[in-house]
Amino acid sequence: MSGSITPCIACGKTGGKMTNEDAYPKWLHKALNIRGPLTLSAGGKPVRQMKTLEAKVKLVCADCNHGWMHELEEAFRERMYWALTGIGTVDLDATGQHAVAMWALKTWLMLGESLRYLHQPGFAFEVPPFMHWMFEHHELPPTVQVFLGGVDALRENAVGFLSTQLVVIPPDPPRGVTGVFTIGCLIFQVYVPVTQPGQGYHELGLDDYAQQFLRPIWPITEEVVRWPPRRIFANSDLEKLWPSGGFFQPSPEPPA
Repeated sequence: MSGSITPCIACGKTGGKMTNEDAYPKWLHKALNIRGPLTLSAGGKPVRQMKTLEAKVKLVCADCNHGWMHELEEAFRERMYWALTGIGTVDLDATGQHAVAMWALKTWLMLGESLRYLHQPGFAFEVPPFMHWMFEHHELPPTVQVFLGGVDALRENAVGFLSTQLVVIPPDPPRGVTGVFTIGCLIFQVYVPVTQPGQGYHELGLDDYAQQFLRPIWPITEEVVRWPPRRIFANSDLEKLWPSGGFFQPSPEPPA
């Protein structure tokens, strides 16, 4: 028997060669000038040390990894390379917003899979339906929301931050799942609604304060979105806003 019996998380096919998808693309090391090992901290405490910024997911077939997902990575890199280093401004037209939002959803989903061991007990979220949609339709599901902002991360020596939470008003069931992640000076917020029997979809609304920091890039509502927005987050504020999140940052200690 040749090939994997595990279905690809993107196209759903079996029998192909499964490959390691790099949730954090390898080119980030050079772009962010990362030197030395990294420490992953969660809840303010170090969890583990790593030789490099690495989060691999062996759930994607070679055709998807080296095909449409690679093309998506290149489209994002072309548009946002300098932005994630905090240099200059970027104007995203509709095509650019779509490409960056697609990359953000794919990356958030892959990061969640690679760091599943950090999820709170009882947290459950199905990734394949969203990956299947992007594979089949070459765009994001219409019910997904993606926001883009800026963060002063490099000043505080942080490489990345990730936090994913259920959107719920007890005792009601969850309305959706939302996550914030940063890479360099870019911050994304992704929202996926959760449907309940007899209920429709719920959108994630941003208050006036949050709208100063985050601009919607999916669904597309503006012809051009400029980065950075009027205000950017201080990296140290992220743990206050998203207390269950974790950081990747350079570590003075070598990996264990």
